[in-house]
Amino acid sequence: MAMRNMAVLIRHLRDLSLVCRVRASQDCRRVVILDVCLPPTGWNRTHTRMMIEGIPEDYPLSPPGLCGSRAFVESGLRFRGRKPLDYQEGHWFAGVNWALWCYRSIKGWDPRRDNLRTFLEMVRTDMTNPLI
Repeated sequence: MAMRNMAVLIRHLRDLSLVCRVRASQDCRRVVILDVCLPPTGWNRTHTRMMIEGIPEDYPLSPPGLCGSRAFVESGLRFRGRKPLDYQEGHWFAGVNWALWCYRSIKGWDPRRDNLRTFLEMVRTDMTNPLI
């Protein structure tokens, strides 16, 4: 099935690339953000990679993370020495061990206002004080 709003998605990928390095699959359904800044306190790293797998075909009407879409971060992240509850390691893709990140703040998604950049900020907000 083809992406309905490919021009919008490409524009949003370009916008996201202004704040971090981005790689997308040819069909733009998988996006890897190479240098996500983690919130400044508590994490064992300052940066991580994030992968959004399965951008919804009706994006931006449906946000990433719903309708079969998922967000992953690099495995090995610890917050105050512990694995967050919203984080599940052991998802291998292209030789990288990813961890599924189940974020909570997507409820306010507005397709007229939000994009991949605001999605990243929503996930980072959840990372500020994750459940441990």
